[in-house]
Amino acid sequence: MFVRHDAGRGRVRTAPRVLRDTFGPRMQDQVLGNAADQAHTQDAALAVARLMGVAVDRYVIKAEPLTTMTRDELVRVVAPVVQYYLTGTPHTGL
Repeated sequence: MFVRHDAGRGRVRTAPRVLRDTFGPRMQDQVLGNAADQAHTQDAALAVARLMGVAVDRYVIKAEPLTTMTRDELVRVVAPVVQYYLTGTPHTGL
């Protein structure tokens, strides 16, 4: 497991903790905070999980073919799943 020493605070932080501290509040406010009820909160959390997974695979792990896909290709593949989580209907316009 990735471990990072946070010199400014004098503590050791693991990768999950860094991700949680960095992205957690932002995701809560911008995505999950807009959900009208528990069902929508669950759907929004699934959309965020999908997007975070793609980001980690593409930029951290550098998994193929995600790394070499263009932005448009990536959007074309990922957008229908994210839209389905958020609206219940797949996006078919790409």
